[in-house]
Amino acid sequence: LQSTQPNPSTQLNPPAQPAPPFQSTPRAPIPESITRRMPLAGRILMIILAVFGVLMIIMGIVLAFSGDMAGFASLAGIGLVLIALLPLVLRPRVILDAGGIHVRNIFSSHDLPWPASRGALVVGEVSNGNGWLFTATPEYRPADGSKPVKILSLRRVRAGIGNATAVLEADLDDLWAWAVAR
Repeated sequence: LQSTQPNPSTQLNPPAQPAPPFQSTPRAPIPESITRRMPLAGRILMIILAVFGVLMIIMGIVLAFSGDMAGFASLAGIGLVLIALLPLVLRPRVILDAGGIHVRNIFSSHDLPWPASRGALVVGEVSNGNGWLFTATPEYRPADGSKPVKILSLRRVRAGIGNATAVLEADLDDLWAWAVAR
């Protein structure tokens, strides 16, 4: 007869199973290029301003049909200014790839080679005058001593001394690490 009771020695010590072979998790692929633009909140704000610009032009046209040409001129003028700001603010970007650093600022474009060291990418910080809001803007300083190129799409604005510079320096370190890994 076999016992229907389970054997406690086999329950406490189940047969040993071989450990699964060591498998490392695959690293995420490194992207071919990185594009940085104005933060999303700023882009949305500019699109909202453009919509208000279109609405102002439409209201100005309604005023023109009612005979108020002064109202038409003022509303249409303000609307056109708001719409004209859209491409100027949405254009700044920086594209980093194997070919170099491609900077698109508001009125200028620069295709720059990768610098020999991270030291060519420096951060300049400016206060708003009140001493509580700081803007940090990165610059590419060429080795040949030519005029530095500001990278406006990486600009950071923060309250408090050194906050903007610290945030931007960390961002530039990350971009440099990506370039070295490429």
